[in-house]
Amino acid sequence: MDVIREERRMRTDDSPAGKNVETLNIKMWDKPFNKAPVIGYMNDLHTLKADDLRAWYKQWYAPQQRHTGHRRRREGQGNHG
Repeated sequence: MDVIREERRMRTDDSPAGKNVETLNIKMWDKPFNKAPVIGYMNDLHTLKADDLRAWYKQWYAPQQRHTGHRRRREGQGNHG
């Protein structure tokens, strides 16, 4: 978790450009899932446990969750095929 928190600090908290992008996203989007930074907020990173991350990864990055649009394009069917 320390590595993830340091990534957040480096790219957002300690970066004027990073803070600007985060503020812009908060003001620009209506839906909460659009507003949230990809890496999360620091408060979240302090409460998450490694098991929480493993469960999230297993749910959302399992092979059956993979987007298949790239396979259709590669096979020449395009997005509408």
